[in-house]
Amino acid sequence: MKFLATIAAALLLVVQTACAYSSDYKFAKLSKALAETPTKPLLLDSKTYNLYTESPRNYSLFVVLTAAGSEFNCNPCKLFGDELDLITDAYAKRGPKGQAFFGSLDFAAGREVFHKLKVTSVPFVFHFPPTEGPNKRVIKEDYEVYDLNRAGVKAEDFAYWIVVKRPIDLKIYGTYALVGFGAVATIALLHQQIIAFVYDKKISQMLSLSAIVIFCSGYMWNQIRGPAFVGNDNGKPQLFAPGFQNQYVLESQLVGLIC
Repeated sequence: MKFLATIAAALLLVVQTACAYSSDYKFAKLSKALAETPTKPLLLDSKTYNLYTESPRNYSLFVVLTAAGSEFNCNPCKLFGDELDLITDAYAKRGPKGQAFFGSLDFAAGREVFHKLKVTSVPFVFHFPPTEGPNKRVIKEDYEVYDLNRAGVKAEDFAYWIVVKRPIDLKIYGTYALVGFGAVATIALLHQQIIAFVYDKKISQMLSLSAIVIFCSGYMWNQIRGPAFVGNDNGKPQLFAPGFQNQYVLESQLVGLIC
């Protein structure tokens, strides 16, 4: 009986493998979809997600699970969505062709996938590397996860996964240069007053306590994730976010006041 069960399992695996779409077929469909919107991530649903992420693959696929609907009020989703647009646009212009694709799966279009993967916090990023071809990679799982909480939501932070750089914004670098020059000039002119200010015991204590309160209250988390100021619970303001990986801006301010 055990022998028959083993044979049946082997036959099932062979059938599944034979029924799987080839890498060339999926690559052709991805390329066709990308040609329609080359500078934007591909909009996926449960069916296309399952199709493009299953093995075999001769391409890399980055999929962002998000919840862009207004009913979810997911500010981090919008923030990372804008950064993903920058990455996709830059890769389309300067990246190696045909090696990587970027997709976005919204909760409204892929509830089954969210439930299957047990994703309860968005945005969430999966990377499905090639399983065959010259760029084949062998990893423990079928996918890699980009840790947004640790690495951040900026395009520069996300770009370490791929060989692409954000377009240079001369206005931003010019502003940084002016601010830096102004800071150096201010320090040179007022260095004695600044030293006296820093070495004042009461001021140092106040600055230290302020820094402790800011960091313990979750201020840096707010800067990275960009949460909503306050939540909405059936039309009523929600001060404390549900779950262990979420918070509102007002929530962190309340914690800071308590501290």
